[in-house]
Parts: sequence; structure tokens; C-alpha cells
Amino acid sequence: DAIRNQSYVKMIEMKNRDFAEKRRFLRRKCDAIRNNAQQGNAVSIDIEIGSLLEGSLDQVMRLSRLSRKEVQAQWQFSLGGEAASGEDRFTGEWFGQVMNKLCNPNYGLWRNGVKGGEGMCLHIDPWSGIHHPDHLTYF
Repeated sequence: DAIRNQSYVKMIEMKNRDFAEKRRFLRRKCDAIRNNAQQGNAVSIDIEIGSLLEGSLDQVMRLSRLSRKEVQAQWQFSLGGEAASGEDRFTGEWFGQVMNKLCNPNYGLWRNGVKGGEGMCLHIDPWSGIHHPDHLTYF
């Protein structure tokens, strides 16, 4: 956390600098991120096409064995062993599809609930253990 706080202090100090210096600071930060990605500092996520939610869960649970720095590295996706094209776009689509499947009440983990002016919300389905014996890993 001390290292992270130093970075925040540097960013706050940049607030009062001129534009050219801010631009150089930002360029150095972007170059450092790009160099880390090019040096292979990336996390490989391989998803099987037929099991998006289960495969994603397995891959994300695998990340729990990595260090914080490794998890914060760039995520490189592959579908069935083939690298995903347009990874930035794919990452957003992957996250959206996984969340749609995970929050789908028909999947058995959640149930719809409507309370007085709140609108629609999801509640954990108390019967989710019947649908998925290992349901707690999804939460």
C-alpha cells in the first residue's frame, strides 16, 4: 500500500504542473504499462466455448493462487485454445456475457424480487443448492 500511496502522491503533485510536464508523466506511465504487457506480464485466461460460465469460474478461481501484481496484469483471453481477436472488445463482451449468465434467474442462483418502490432486484435463491451442489463457489 505504501507504493500505491506514493503513486497517488505523484499524481496529486502533477495537478499543479504545466501541461507539457503532465503529458510527459502520463506518457511514462503508459509506456511502463505497455512494456509490462510486452514482456509477457499477462494472465492467460482460456475459456471453453461450450461452458462459458463454468469455464470462466474455473479460470478466475485459478487466479486466487497468483499474487496481487500478477492478477493486476493484462488478461489475455483465448477461446478453446485460440487467441481472441480484439481483446479489449472481447474482455467487455466476456464480462457482460458471464454476468448475464450468472444473474439469470433461470440458472437457479438468483430469484427475482420486487419490493415496494425499489423496482426489480435479485435475491440469492435459497434453493440454489438444489440446482448447483457447488453453488457457494459462484457467490
